[in-house]
Amino acid sequence: KQVLEDVNGLGTSLLKRGLKDKRVAVIGRNCYQWCSSYLAVTGGIGCIVPLDKELNADELKNQIAISEAACVVFDGKYTDIFKNIRASGDTQLDVLISFDAETEKDGVLSWKQLIEEGKEMIEEGNFDYINAEVDNEIMSILIFTSGTTGKPKGVMLSQKNVCAELMIAPTIFTLEAEDRYMSFLPLHHTYEATCCFLMAMYKGSSV
Repeated sequence: KQVLEDVNGLGTSLLKRGLKDKRVAVIGRNCYQWCSSYLAVTGGIGCIVPLDKELNADELKNQIAISEAACVVFDGKYTDIFKNIRASGDTQLDVLISFDAETEKDGVLSWKQLIEEGKEMIEEGNFDYINAEVDNEIMSILIFTSGTTGKPKGVMLSQKNVCAELMIAPTIFTLEAEDRYMSFLPLHHTYEATCCFLMAMYKGSSV
């Protein structure tokens, strides 16, 4: 219930900031903020772009440019990197959101504040995000390969692609609501995001 309320709150705030049908990048440690941001974007905003937290500033700028991301949600330690990328004017990056910021500062929004703002808007009758229709055929997830065979390439996935995996996987291994996952791969990996994060939620287990 809390996850749903937070996702709806964040999504409502993102809509208010003009991010409908835009690409939103996410980067950072495996955490609640990462997962709920992923769900908020795919639940009625646009396309989520998970980024490798081991990339350097130049590599991050390159993937922000290639993906045409208009927003990035991130660990606080990336604040200066993304402020510089936005200031360069070489990308479409506009909205910066920090997992860790308590309040908005220097043009960087607070993830916590956005959720609370969105919840208030919902209480006042704004259901634009909650009622948003999701097209499961279009690209909703853009994941970059590790680049082991050359430069990283953006893999374009629809929600139907991912949901097909979630339907098939339980036919191969048994997962119950009482089970607990230990998450150790970074969430930007497709395997971790699908088989641990999304599969666990689908089956009602814990991570």
